[in-house]
Amino acid sequence: HQMNTVPQRPSERLGESVPNDLEDLILSCLRKNPASRPADAGALRRALAGCRESGAWTQMRARAWWQEHGDVFE
Repeated sequence: HQMNTVPQRPSERLGESVPNDLEDLILSCLRKNPASRPADAGALRRALAGCRESGAWTQMRARAWWQEHGDVFE
């Protein structure tokens, strides 16, 4: 299943909106073909920094989000 099934979009799994650029980046990290994923951590960091809402996330906001939604990923 893990090798052949396309992952569910994060917004579908959460049941709430996720910015399209971030959702696309998350899904790119989960692509089956390793060559289609970000090449390394630096490429991922640059892609995250390019996301529309990247400056809006603080450590405090991220911590609050995980406290509210973390159980969805268990």
